[in-house]
Parts: sequence; structure tokens; C-alpha cells
Amino acid sequence: MGLTESIAQALATFEGYFKSGTVADRNNNPGNLRAGVGQIGTDANGYAIFASPDDGWNALYNQINLDISRGLSLQQFIYKYAPPSDNNPTSNYLNFVASRTGLPTDVPLSDLAGASPPADASAMDPSPGPKSSPT
Repeated sequence: MGLTESIAQALATFEGYFKSGTVADRNNNPGNLRAGVGQIGTDANGYAIFASPDDGWNALYNQINLDISRGLSLQQFIYKYAPPSDNNPTSNYLNFVASRTGLPTDVPLSDLAGASPPADASAMDPSPGPKSSPT
């Protein structure tokens, strides 16, 4: 699993995507994005709705890759992605993603983009992966 996919899996797990009936599940939006490429609508809470799980995963991958290209560290990415100003448990979120991926929090993700996450990182994620394979 590559860097983008590892981060996406951790975000989706934290957002509850792998639990049936959650907002992330109902909206085909594994990252609970507010907006994303290919969205077909927005729910009452302002989260993007995607036509399919593939569309939601692709939008999440797009957002992660965009922020990797901006040179953000994992900490900067999470504080932008789930800011405390939106009543997010941002420090818990950061600790969760760092733990799940094995990534350092203070190194630009672009510096890590060519490297694979630690071998044991995937073993820490008991979720079955995307509900369908992203294209």
C-alpha cells in the first residue's frame, strides 16, 4: 500500500467509513470531505455526496495528493483537514493517523512520497480496505 492509500485508509477508519450507516458510508465519502471532485450533492451537514464508493475514494486520494504536493507534513495536513475550529478532535486524529500509518508527523509528506510506509503499518489496520477498488 502506498503513501496516499495508507493515509486514506486511516482517514476513512477514523471517519467511520467501514461502519454501516455512518455519514461517510451513506454518502460514499470515506474521508467525510466537504467538497470533492465528482461530488453529486451535499448533505444537510455540508458533507459531499458521491455517486459511488469509487468516486468518494478518488476524491479523497485527490485531496491527499494535492496536499502532499504542497509539501505539508502529516501534522499540517491533519490540522488543515480536520481543524480544531470545526470542533474536531484534531490532536487525537493526528495521533490515530500517525499510529495507523507509522508516518512521522513533522516531515513533509512529499519527502516520503517515494517511500513505502513501514511494513507493520498495514498490519495495524484491521479494516478490510475500500468497499470497492478505487480506479
